[in-house]
Amino acid sequence: STSYANLCSLVASGATTTDRGTIFETALIRWAFVAPEFNNDDRKVCVVTRWESYAKTQNRILSLGIPKLVARDTGIDLVVELTDGTTIAVQAKGEIKNSEHGGASKFITALGNAAASGLTFDQTIFAALTGTSPVAALDLETHGIRTLLGSQMSEFVDYTTNVDAEERALTRERVSLRISHSLAKPFMPNQWDAIDSVIGAFNGGHSRVQLISACGTGKNITAFGIVMKTAAESTVFLAPSL
Repeated sequence: STSYANLCSLVASGATTTDRGTIFETALIRWAFVAPEFNNDDRKVCVVTRWESYAKTQNRILSLGIPKLVARDTGIDLVVELTDGTTIAVQAKGEIKNSEHGGASKFITALGNAAASGLTFDQTIFAALTGTSPVAALDLETHGIRTLLGSQMSEFVDYTTNVDAEERALTRERVSLRISHSLAKPFMPNQWDAIDSVIGAFNGGHSRVQLISACGTGKNITAFGIVMKTAAESTVFLAPSL
């Protein structure tokens, strides 16, 4: 498809392996926020966090004592958290050569190390831009890990947008990192209703929207959610006093 071809071009535009990996991770983040399986009447994506930040946060909240070596393991790239409490570990491979068996085995090892430290996931996804080797595919299937291809991601996300749009999506992911450090639980139902209402108003053509909410309902967190969903390029908080 045109969207998949453009996704491949976007990833290939990265000057280094790190740049290409970052672009593909950004594409994955965009996919997570629109994938029907994660976003429906029963649940939505709450945050997407890079593994090291997620491990440190869980260490603090649950006192797991995850070793620094495990927290820095590059076998896991992203963790997707849903409003129903579901957690999904993701390994992103935007390089053809890295989609072979080595990447899969590294992901499996990282999941085992995390589990040994007391941190497990409800789902696991090995995302590859172009595909995996037969050996890797069998290994992933044996361990119950789902393989997600770039062509499958393109079914739900229009990757025909330019790199600037990708950068805005990356900004949203960085915002979600900050949210994950302040949230021990997902957004509350009333906060999701407010977020969806504001986004709906913007999508309906309104350029200015006012959200009025009672004290204690989590207006600051709701505002972060709006920023995350819109991938705003800049955000200003105004307060009468501190």
